[in-house]
Amino acid sequence: MACGVVDTVSVAEALTRLEMVLRARLTPQQFHSCARLLPALDAAVGVLRRLSLASPVPEAVSDDVLRHRFRLTKRETQVLRLLVLGRSNSGVARGLGISVHTARHHTERVLTKLNVHSRAQLAAAIGGRLAVAVEDGRRSA
Repeated sequence: MACGVVDTVSVAEALTRLEMVLRARLTPQQFHSCARLLPALDAAVGVLRRLSLASPVPEAVSDDVLRHRFRLTKRETQVLRLLVLGRSNSGVARGLGISVHTARHHTERVLTKLNVHSRAQLAAAIGGRLAVAVEDGRRSA
């Protein structure tokens, strides 16, 4: 990792693992108490992401290009954009107004379609294929 660059995908992955461990080890009441901290942690990931040098999915890349290039549904494209911002499954759920279970399902589908096994690999997979997607988008415009 370069000096001054924060790997927000790894941070988000760690937060997701923390959430899963908390769910597994705590009673529902204990988890509910801890869950109040998750929005603050999600906001911290957002701050770290803004400190990073570049986004793996620039705003200039349209949803249509992403859907076509990676064969994603509209919802999966929304999830992808949140994942590259470093959002946990809870953050994706809050951002889209869906359940955490549904967010986890969408996340798994996005990772599968991009042929990666973790959020940490997601940015690299997109970065490696995005130049082709942008060029495809220019040709179809």
